[in-house]
Amino acid sequence: MTDDFFDFMVFWELMFPEDENRTVECPHCSRIIKGNEKVVWVEKNKIFKCPECSNEITIE
Repeated sequence: MTDDFFDFMVFWELMFPEDENRTVECPHCSRIIKGNEKVVWVEKNKIFKCPECSNEITIE
């Protein structure tokens, strides 16, 4: 597989399966995303898309 293929891959997974009580606030729309929600990962465990506005959020 090429690097281009991986650039377009996304993953639907629980955000924080190890900590379902953790939350992240979207800096774009202010939605609170809970740790047990499924999100689309752009870069696994680093960048995901907000389920509400689809903007990318970086986890630090």
